[in-house]
Amino acid sequence: MLEQLNEREKRLLFIAAICLPIFFLFYLGQFIYKLQQSSVENVKIAEQQLSQVRKLKQNLNSTKPVNKIELDQAGFLRVVNKQITRNKLNPSSINEKKTTKKKIETYEIIIKFYKVDMLKFMNFLYDIEHDQVPLEISLLSINRKISKNQIYDVNLKISFEREAKK
Repeated sequence: MLEQLNEREKRLLFIAAICLPIFFLFYLGQFIYKLQQSSVENVKIAEQQLSQVRKLKQNLNSTKPVNKIELDQAGFLRVVNKQITRNKLNPSSINEKKTTKKKIETYEIIIKFYKVDMLKFMNFLYDIEHDQVPLEISLLSINRKISKNQIYDVNLKISFEREAKK
């Protein structure tokens, strides 16, 4: 079959036989290099995430343990009022509610603040979440009613759960 080809076609076939494997090896090397670079990138990202997890674990372990304090409805209200007075807030209304479902008592306090300074309110939220009593903020609604900076109307629902007494 090669005998039927003229000299020019033989040279072209010879050059193609040399160039095609070279191109194939070049593109194969490029593909392997890209895979290696992406795996190095993935390892770096995984190491960063691992260090973040270790930092978070260290922060979690360094925080003070939450002591479960048994409260009743009056004690729950007392804890919330203490945080309100500590942060010098004036609620416009405070409503309490107690529900019992499947041997779990849930105490809820709905507090409405009008014309409250946002910095004081954020300090109040921080104090509520980081107090010794495990309270949950189940509803938070913030509305800007006044054109002054940092003055808002806020609706807040704080809840506390415990096992029902027999």
